Amino acid sequence: MKKILFVLAAVASVMAFQSCSIHQKIHFNKNYSGTFKMTVNMSEALAFMSMMDTTGSMEDTDMMMEIFKGIDSVDLKGKYESIEGISDVFIEPIDEGAFVVEYKFDGLDALNASQDKMDELFNEMGSGMGGDGFSFNTDDTSPDFKPFILENKKTLTHRSEKSDQSPFGDMGGMEGMEGEEMLSGLGEMFNFRTDYSFARKIKDVQAEGLVIEKREKNAVTVKMDFEKMKDLGAYNITFKLR
Repeated sequence: MKKILFVLAAVASVMAFQSCSIHQKIHFNKNYSGTFKMTVNMSEALAFMSMMDTTGSMEDTDMMMEIFKGIDSVDLKGKYESIEGISDVFIEPIDEGAFVVEYKFDGLDALNASQDKMDELFNEMGSGMGGDGFSFNTDDTSPDFKPFILENKKTLTHRSEKSDQSPFGDMGGMEGMEGEEMLSGLGEMFNFRTDYSFARKIKDVQAEGLVIEKREKNAVTVKMDFEKMKDLGAYNITFKLR
């Protein structure tokens, strides 16, 4: 999931500060099988860039449009289907600049494995946007890192891996204060939300790097807080379930 932040930073540098959104929905059954759905929508930003490109010279726009139009050509569906415990995979562009990824998982091992494929998707997007102009510093990601961990059968944590590297690194020469200021402004440009729902009732929830926007007896909606992410370098949310 760390690659998402790198891609968002890259998008911010070329998207003329237009609105983009990533919306995840994760449902957990009592045995921690469930469903995962993610919708990415950057159509408004891409449409704006295309409108402004009166000379046809904005290569970033063309590359991004091709990536979204041909998102299924990356063969992600087959890669997801090859993961033990992943089924009913659906990956499809839903608009110019928007696509959806959806599947079922039979447990946390499968869900964790699927997140590696999500990184591949965003890495593909990042490579397409960046060309020689960006450097995505994600080599420090541990192959053993698990974003979803369960303790005592009723305490579930979803976390991102903390990195000492700036999400901006040497991307396009953007470092230091300039990069930090852009990261702080990402919250205004991007709508990055996750809906968690459970077959069990939620006893308590604690979050870092995230804002809890809505809480019900068995569901929580959070929004990524990029200002806090700047300081923490990661996010995590822990659910204590009944």
